[in-house]
Amino acid sequence: MYLLDGNNIMGQRVGWHRDKPAARRRLIDELQRLAERLDTEITVVFDAPAGNPPQRLGRLDVYYARVHETADDSIVDLAKQRREDLRLIAVTSDRVW
Repeated sequence: MYLLDGNNIMGQRVGWHRDKPAARRRLIDELQRLAERLDTEITVVFDAPAGNPPQRLGRLDVYYARVHETADDSIVDLAKQRREDLRLIAVTSDRVW
């Protein structure tokens, strides 16, 4: 199981900063395919406008930061909830631990 910071991944892709909503959609599509190909669960969290509900797309869960929080805050919360899962791999370029 993977827990990813979607904004950090988008920041590493050339030109994706120009249109963040389109970049988010593209990354979600790529992660859906990856989750199916690897036969694993992937959770991605984005900094985004409040009010976006979580989505379950096949083996991919998509979350958005809550009001007055960042994706980093949400990643820490999700990791704590899943701390018993020894297969959890968190991927972020931020120092959130």
